[in-house]
Amino acid sequence: MDKTVQNANFNVIDFEAKDINFSKTDPLSKEFLWDIVKLLKSCQPVIEQRMDMTGEQYEQFLEQFRIELQKKPDAIWTFHRCVGQK
Repeated sequence: MDKTVQNANFNVIDFEAKDINFSKTDPLSKEFLWDIVKLLKSCQPVIEQRMDMTGEQYEQFLEQFRIELQKKPDAIWTFHRCVGQK
């Protein structure tokens, strides 16, 4: 991301890579996991159809997905924060 900002003629002022580990119980990890589950919930009609699931099966899938992410120590989401100035 910092290269993209530099290529757009911005000066990179600050850059931080952040890992969200879903097996941790800190507030940020919990909130991020909740956001992902809610995102998948909002996509339910499309994903249900693609995966040929019923509503009940999809609810079970979401619950199992949430549980599995919390049990696996390598379930990590990485994002970057980049601040640039023109």
